[in-house]
Amino acid sequence: MHAAGNIVPSTSLYRIGEYSIDLATRAIRRGDAPVDVEAKVFDLIALLLIHHDRALSKREINDTLWGQRPVTDAALSQLLSKARRALGDDGESQHVIRTVHGRGLQWAAPVLIAGDEKVEVTIDPQPMSSPAAIKSPARSVRGWWLAALAALLLIVAALLIPHFPPSAADGRTLSRIAVLPITDKTAEPGLAWTRNGLMGLIASLLQEQGKVEVIGAQLVQSVVGTHDSFDAAALAALGKSLGATHFVSGELRRVGSLYELELRLSIDGSIAHRETLRATSPTPLAVDSVARIQRWLGVVPLASASRDDSDIRNPFLAEAYARGLDAAAHGDEASAKKYFQICLDQDPGLLWPRLRLATSQGSTNEIDSSVENAKRVADIARQRGDHDLLVLALRQLSASNYFKGDGDAAAGYLDEALSLLPDNSRPLTLAGVHSTYGAVEIKRGHLAQARQHLELALPLTRAAGSRRNESSVLANLAIVDGEQGHFKERLIHFREAIDAAREAGSKDLEMRELGGLGAAEFDAGHALTAVPMLQQTLALARELSDLHTQVHVGTNLARVLATFGHYEAAEALAQRAQEIALQKDNKNWQAKALWARGVIAEQRAAWGDASAALDSAHELFAAVKANLDDAAVLADATRVATRGGNVAAAEHAAAALALLIQADPANPEMATMQPLVQIQLQYAHGQRTEAIAALQRLVDANATRADGPPKLDALLLLGHWRVDTNDATAALALMPALAPWLEQQPEAIALHIAALRGAGQTDAADAEQKRLDQLKQSADLVVDSALLAPLIPTASPAPQASK
Repeated sequence: MHAAGNIVPSTSLYRIGEYSIDLATRAIRRGDAPVDVEAKVFDLIALLLIHHDRALSKREINDTLWGQRPVTDAALSQLLSKARRALGDDGESQHVIRTVHGRGLQWAAPVLIAGDEKVEVTIDPQPMSSPAAIKSPARSVRGWWLAALAALLLIVAALLIPHFPPSAADGRTLSRIAVLPITDKTAEPGLAWTRNGLMGLIASLLQEQGKVEVIGAQLVQSVVGTHDSFDAAALAALGKSLGATHFVSGELRRVGSLYELELRLSIDGSIAHRETLRATSPTPLAVDSVARIQRWLGVVPLASASRDDSDIRNPFLAEAYARGLDAAAHGDEASAKKYFQICLDQDPGLLWPRLRLATSQGSTNEIDSSVENAKRVADIARQRGDHDLLVLALRQLSASNYFKGDGDAAAGYLDEALSLLPDNSRPLTLAGVHSTYGAVEIKRGHLAQARQHLELALPLTRAAGSRRNESSVLANLAIVDGEQGHFKERLIHFREAIDAAREAGSKDLEMRELGGLGAAEFDAGHALTAVPMLQQTLALARELSDLHTQVHVGTNLARVLATFGHYEAAEALAQRAQEIALQKDNKNWQAKALWARGVIAEQRAAWGDASAALDSAHELFAAVKANLDDAAVLADATRVATRGGNVAAAEHAAAALALLIQADPANPEMATMQPLVQIQLQYAHGQRTEAIAALQRLVDANATRADGPPKLDALLLLGHWRVDTNDATAALALMPALAPWLEQQPEAIALHIAALRGAGQTDAADAEQKRLDQLKQSADLVVDSALLAPLIPTASPAPQASK
């Protein structure tokens, strides 16, 4: 450890009960009154506060406060007494600083960061589920083409996190390294963070130095999972999944008062280098290991590397940074932000913690803060000519602007990133940028350009041997296929993406792509085929403790089951999703669960209940500014109110949708909802002949799509109106256009039956009814009871219609 004076300067203010401690000004106050302490006493307080997660040994404290100078036990005891006295503590109560017999001293009082008093700063964050990459549909049960779009765009967003640094200034690439989780053999509960934290720290420091391509720690962790032992076969499989050529691994042990890290570098499945490092705490071992790895590889740091960031090697800052990386690896971005902020409180000039903070802020929807921090990093990187760091900052800026809805700005940052990348020198980096660009172009509606970028990314991922990245690119190509009406190609690309994910050994990616394939099958009219896929996706989400996917896939599956009349299972799935949402106080998830309940009620023709649920979903979506989902709910609410004969409610929903579209006129997805809504209003006002003619023109002009769910919406609506107005012959004339859905889609089959009966074709109608009844009794629709189990004993009722 360094002397306390080297690690204390900070802008961070902490509160401990009625006391405040400012590490920047080295001041302690009790309320408004200053508390005077000697410099060395403050150093001891700061040291224990900084490391309040664990006990510090007498040796660690002495080394930090006095360096190599000899010091007596009495000197430390006197210092401890003064520190306790300054904070209203004593050796008997030990409510602020406690003595841990046989281990040393530890901070005991709760620690709060000033300005965030509601959140305790925890040093050992509990693992949280990774954010999943599947979002719910944006158009009722028939709108899954948007579900898959949102899903895979988040997969691309994962590529925006700094996984692969760009080429070094000299254009040479010597190795592509994956740092594996560090195996913790200390049996100390307080060091659980070292498994992912030290891995992330080593990877980050290697990445900072340049000359080697480093695969991001979060990506490695998502593939490795809980495994700690890797033989030659396992390393070969990981290499195929990640595109890695070299693997760094290590085991952390406690030997007496020292920690040991057995560091290994494996090439071609066998250990090429091995060395044991020793230090008084774990973090310096990770810092020291970087020089060993560079020596083994025969490389030296680039002159352009961010040398001003070398203070991240300070043991305190390195540990805070490592803990932040560990929290991020567990999907706990809220805790990760606190650790990265601690680093910046100590030294605002640290660029890598600032960039990781920007990434975490983007993940928690603090987009403006994310942009501000990423811009700051990018500006300094440009000044230094540090292209490695600049490209990463540009990718983060692109991601943040993408989620702000500014596709033009997102594309501009990617253009700059591409201009800095030598062609094919680092294929995974280049593939990541092209894949990200594909997602941005999808958002902008530039589908040809999106396909061009994705088709450039695909051979790059294959050349690098990264099946995981190949899977993501294939899935994004499937999105473009769907958007362009190429639904057979969409299914092919999704299946190829699943094969690649399975070869990569990535359950989380398999889960996402399987959910996308289920959505694609449903859109293609294969509703029954989709159900087992969605069940498998939901089971994987439970296995991976992925609450995000559980909510979104659970509500999607509920919608499908409702179309087959399996209302009890559908309600159970929607109820479980709502419980998760309430437990996590997530309004967006609550809205999606209520949306699903509205669709289920619509299937049961419970118009009042459906309207009430959709109204509640609209309010929640509006509160979190989820405009696209909000618009889709309002479109559904208009349809439900029209079908239920509630003209006032239909007008209200349509007016709210019009305001949303007016506020975002450039959004093509919302704009396409407007014509159908206006025609429904016309029908609700009794202008049925005019409305039917307008809808027929819309279908004939192919204004919705060449194929897919929006066309299905229009065709079903037109067919029902034809039957309701006793024009069964015209309804039957729509059946060729409905052919893709007449095999397995219950709503389309039910419309066909109604049209046949209206036309007097009773035998044909009875045969279709028998087939539909058989479909509804299919074993594929039986949901595993474990997937239906509620989180809490008492189910909360669905919203009731207002009287």
